[in-house]
Amino acid sequence: MDYDLFNRLSQLGKRLIDLHLMKSRELNKTESKFDVPGSNMVEKTTYVSPRQLCTYSAVIGKHGLHIACPNAGGFCFKQSLETDAASKQAFKQVKKSEDSKEGRIYINKNQYFSRITLELWEYILCGYPILR
Repeated sequence: MDYDLFNRLSQLGKRLIDLHLMKSRELNKTESKFDVPGSNMVEKTTYVSPRQLCTYSAVIGKHGLHIACPNAGGFCFKQSLETDAASKQAFKQVKKSEDSKEGRIYINKNQYFSRITLELWEYILCGYPILR
């Protein structure tokens, strides 16, 4: 018997068990965020894609360029700009958020988990869509 292989497989098995039983420290390294205060009541889960989060509009007024990026919870970007360089930088920031692959899962009107990919939202385990 290959002792090194057995030892490695045993370590992987323990890791898998700890993950399954929610005892693993790896579960503390979450990428998603849940920072919005509220009731924490799950009324309905809804995925909002990055493109839905950031459909921006720009208006040139007498005080410069105004860029607004409305989303379900307010504005992800809003600024009044005076110079060309600042305008270019603002559009880069808006474009970056628009091109993001991470959306949100709303649990009610105001609260959401952020940094959720569409792939994760659509993930099915044993025939069950786990995030819905």
